[in-house]
Amino acid sequence: TNIATTTPGQYATATYNAVAGDSFSMAVTSAAQTSAVTSYGLYLIRPSGGVEAALGCETTQPGCELALRSVPETGTYTIQVRPASDATMTGVLTIAPAVTGELALNTPTPLTLGAIGQAANLSFSTTSAQSLSLSLDDVTTVPANTSLYGYVINAANGFRVGPEISVTTGGSLNLPDLPPGAYFLWLRPVYPATTTLQMTLRSFFGDTSLGDGTPQDFINLSPGQSGHYTFQAQAGDSVGVALTNIVATPPPNNFAGVIVYDPSGAVVRSDLCQYHRCTWVARNLPKTGTYRVRVEPYYSNLRLSATLTVAKAVTGTLTPDQPFNLTLDAPGRP
Repeated sequence: TNIATTTPGQYATATYNAVAGDSFSMAVTSAAQTSAVTSYGLYLIRPSGGVEAALGCETTQPGCELALRSVPETGTYTIQVRPASDATMTGVLTIAPAVTGELALNTPTPLTLGAIGQAANLSFSTTSAQSLSLSLDDVTTVPANTSLYGYVINAANGFRVGPEISVTTGGSLNLPDLPPGAYFLWLRPVYPATTTLQMTLRSFFGDTSLGDGTPQDFINLSPGQSGHYTFQAQAGDSVGVALTNIVATPPPNNFAGVIVYDPSGAVVRSDLCQYHRCTWVARNLPKTGTYRVRVEPYYSNLRLSATLTVAKAVTGTLTPDQPFNLTLDAPGRP
């Protein structure tokens, strides 16, 4: 819809019919005002009256995007583009329903957001607690290099789960220890754009048990994907954790995070490696049982390969004036 107001300060308006629970987006592009003021507003008015959402915009930006997930009322919504009080305004307003669909585990899903500023509201579910990674690959936008922003919502309560993601070419949204239930992925361009990409819902890579001092090579399947490994320990044990041979693509960001969890899920250590190899020590572990090590690239767009080693500490007793033969035969063994 073309916008062309004729009186300074006059609102440009449009309407959109929606059912409660619908999701849609509004995007303003090619905005111009007959004023030195560059700011204007984008508003959504509920059928019952009152502002449902509003956004401050600038004509100096590539456009203005307001995306609404699961609107509360059934009826006719009014979209208002509010120029500066001393200006008339021209531009283009695009209103588009969100693309919907379902993501299945380990199934690549192509996604096309063909309208300017169009969002996606995609569902998936788990029947048991899982650590999952949502990969966004081969992202292409028009205009080029427009960031794609997203997060996951718990369908039962509407609360956000896990971190946000913002990518221009690709990356992964990692969701460790996701409880069983139904979820939605909400995805939209930061500025008005059309978008194509491929999405895959995967389990974390690895998920194998590490032997004492046995190196484990790995590479993530998609940029940003996390991995999980386990090891056995007794309460009071001390272990070294080593991450070596780190190669991140694209370089030079060889940053990787390592988190160690005890059998109850509590964090024992959380560290960041900013070099090609790093070691850490976890002394006097608190519980007996299965510990987990989570490894992930620091940046969501990095492919990461490395070698992970968990090694129990060498123990012994030192006697005055007596040599003690010590062999630390594994990377990071304390």
